[in-house]
Amino acid sequence: MPRAARPRLGGISFPNRFGSALNHHVHLHACVTDGVFVRAAAEAGCDTPPAFLPARPITPADLAALTERVCRRTIRWFRLAGLLDAAAAADMLAWENSGFSGDARVRITLVDRDVPSYFRSLEHLLRYCARPPFALDRLSVNRDASGRIARIRYVLPRHKAANWVGPGRGRKSTRPGANGVVELIPFEFLATDRSRPRPAHRLGRTRADP
Repeated sequence: MPRAARPRLGGISFPNRFGSALNHHVHLHACVTDGVFVRAAAEAGCDTPPAFLPARPITPADLAALTERVCRRTIRWFRLAGLLDAAAAADMLAWENSGFSGDARVRITLVDRDVPSYFRSLEHLLRYCARPPFALDRLSVNRDASGRIARIRYVLPRHKAANWVGPGRGRKSTRPGANGVVELIPFEFLATDRSRPRPAHRLGRTRADP
C-alpha cells in the first residue's frame, strides 16, 4: 500500500513526572483516536474528507499485552543505556508486580466531545492530561513580618495525605496534619517541581558577533 494511502492514527501524549501528592511518579497521559483515518481515493477529489474507521473496543487482554510490551521495551532501553545491568534487568522482568500499568477506561463519545464544562468532554480530558504539578486552588502562602514568603501551604488530596513522600517527610513539622495540609519552606517546595526534567549538562551564555 502506498505510504500516502495508509491509515493514519491521531493522538497526543503528555509526559508527567509527578503524582497528586507532589511525589515523583513518571507516567504518560495519552489521548488517541479509537480508530484510523483513511484518505479518500484520488478520483474522489481533493475536497473529499478522509473516512474514519472505528476500532473494536479494547479488551483487558489487549491492555495487559500492551503493558507487558511497554515494560519489556522500557527495561531493554534501560539495559542498552547502561542504567541497568543484566542481572537487575532480569530481576525486574521476574517481578510479579512490575510497576508498569495501563488504564484505558476513559472514552469521549462524539455526543459528549464539545459539551462546555462537561467532565466527559474532550476539553476536560485534555486539561486533566496537561495539568501542572500542583493545583493552584490547593496552594497558599504565609508571609513573615517583612512580607517575604516564609512557608508554603499545600492541601493534599485526602486519600494521599497518609502517603506523603515529599521533601522533609522525616520532620514532624512537614508531615501532613489531620486536614492533609503540608507546610514547606520555599526551597523545599521548589524541590517538588516534577514538571521539568533535570538538564543533562550546564547551559551557558554566548555573545554573538555584531
